[in-house]
Amino acid sequence: MISLEETKSEYFAKTNPYDQKYVEFTKNHLVRTYPKGTRTGSSNYNPISHWIMGSQLVALNYQTPDKPMLLNEALFSMNGKCGYVLKSDYLRKGQLNDTNDRSLTTNAGKIKSLSIKLISGQHIPKPGNSQDGEVVDPYVKFRVYGHPLDNNWKSTTSPVKNNGFNPVWNESPIEFIIRCPEMAFIYIAVRDHSATGKDALLGQYMLAFPAIMEGYRTIYLVDSDQQSLSPASLLVHIAIKDAANESIPE
Repeated sequence: MISLEETKSEYFAKTNPYDQKYVEFTKNHLVRTYPKGTRTGSSNYNPISHWIMGSQLVALNYQTPDKPMLLNEALFSMNGKCGYVLKSDYLRKGQLNDTNDRSLTTNAGKIKSLSIKLISGQHIPKPGNSQDGEVVDPYVKFRVYGHPLDNNWKSTTSPVKNNGFNPVWNESPIEFIIRCPEMAFIYIAVRDHSATGKDALLGQYMLAFPAIMEGYRTIYLVDSDQQSLSPASLLVHIAIKDAANESIPE
């Protein structure tokens, strides 16, 4: 096993993210990446850029409940939080395509269309510094994290006025084209719409794409420290299908 500081691993990934050498090396060797020494505040780096190149041990500062730790929690929740998840097929036996192709490591049949219809929310909490009698105007943001070609997908709903108890959106489904579903994550954040200040985070959740199930689903929210906010939740309907090549934007 070799150990690489995050900057060294990112150098290999960013120099040419389609370069076979790093991926081929991790097929037969263990690679551990760890935070750079200047992270004196115990901040974290984005683990995805290391996972998609095959690094098996991506060390994070577990004491910091930030977005990278949400990603880590989502990935390893797929295997009962036992600490081990099998690497994707393309990292074990797949081939990377040329950069000019704008396609990915897998064949086109694995590119997916993800449709999410947000129906309603239940027991959305008030911000921690709210006053008695205050109401919230919740709205929901969706964003895809993963391979660079998937990172630009995001969507935001309209706010529901004065209703955190049982807000109903029932908006048209949003659709994301996921080119690398094996390493895609869906981030969901519920925020309070404010006309005067920053929109406070009311709840959040991170879903690994391979763990997503179709149909009507309840998503239970966690707070900024990743502690459960149950019974705060969202009701959604999810549909997944293969994406036709001609429907994929460049």
